[in-house]
Amino acid sequence: MAVPRRLWDSSVVIGYLSGQQDIKTDCNQIIEQAKGRQLEIVVSTIALAEAAYIPGLSPSDSESKLEEFFSREYVIPAAFDISLTKMVRRLIRDHQGLKPPDAIHIASALQWQIPVIETTDPDLLKLDRKEGNPPLII
Repeated sequence: MAVPRRLWDSSVVIGYLSGQQDIKTDCNQIIEQAKGRQLEIVVSTIALAEAAYIPGLSPSDSESKLEEFFSREYVIPAAFDISLTKMVRRLIRDHQGLKPPDAIHIASALQWQIPVIETTDPDLLKLDRKEGNPPLII
């Protein structure tokens, strides 16, 4: 049986690694489920680039902490490649003001059939249940 997956965008990765209080409990619960192989965390490769630093840490400490997180066995990178570009363009056209990186997160979740995107980004949150069949929970 396939393990459920959740897509984390860079706002959640950075928030989790910096100990952001409003998401700490939920993130820790998801991490524990992932450690227990009850789910996998998928991160679009665009988020690997977007997550450049962690507030309060030096650049080298940020990089070390990010590399450690992205190397965890339950964190799965979802490559942004040519196969996603048509869907990304459609999303940008259909949702006025949607930024390309946010469209990439949505397209990645749709392509990988991931039912939930974890984010704190208000631009993504307003698209909750507006894409996908079944609708993507954001």
